[in-house]
Amino acid sequence: MPVRRRIDATVAILATTVDQKYEVLLASLPACTTSQLLQITLGSADPTTLLCTIPGLTLESLKSSLGVDPLTFLGDSITAQLPSTVTFTEQDLLATIGGTEAGDTLEDIRGKVKDGWALDETDFREILTQLNPSALENVDYVRRTIRDGWDWTQEEAFENIFDPASADYASDKESVDNVRNYISLARTCH
Repeated sequence: MPVRRRIDATVAILATTVDQKYEVLLASLPACTTSQLLQITLGSADPTTLLCTIPGLTLESLKSSLGVDPLTFLGDSITAQLPSTVTFTEQDLLATIGGTEAGDTLEDIRGKVKDGWALDETDFREILTQLNPSALENVDYVRRTIRDGWDWTQEEAFENIFDPASADYASDKESVDNVRNYISLARTCH
C-alpha cells in the first residue's frame, strides 16, 4: 500500500477518535443556565470556566461555527512531519536483516550470483530426490539407455511420441510425414 494512502487512513482514524472523544465530552456537559446563556450572547463568557452546553448544540455545528476541521488539521500536521520520499539503502537492508536467517540467505545468494554456482551430480541427485524420487529413477533409466547409444526405428519413434491405440494415430503419423516433406522441400529451395 502506498505511504500516502496509509497516512490518509491513519488520519481518518485519528479524526474519528477525536470526534468520538469530543462527542462524549459534549454529552457529559450540563445544559447552560440562563445566566450562562446571557454571558455567551453578550460575548462576556470566559471559555475556560464555561462548562455547559447550549441546547441543540452538536459536535458538527460546534466544529462548523468554530471553523475547525480535525481531518484537515491532522492530515496537514502529520503530512508536514513526514518526508515525501523514503530511501531504504543496501546498508539499511543489511542492518535490518544482518545476523538473521534472511541475512544469511541473502549473503548466500549474493555469493552464488557473484562467484557462480556449479551443480555437481550429488547436488543434482539430492534436488531430484527432494522434488520427486521417481524423477531420479527416470533420469537413471534414461542415462543407462543412452550410455551406449540406441537406435529408434521410425515406427518405435511414432509409438513413443503418439499413442498407437488412439483413433488419431494414423492421421498423426501422416501429419508428421507431411511436415517432414515440407522441411525437405524447403531445404531444396534455397
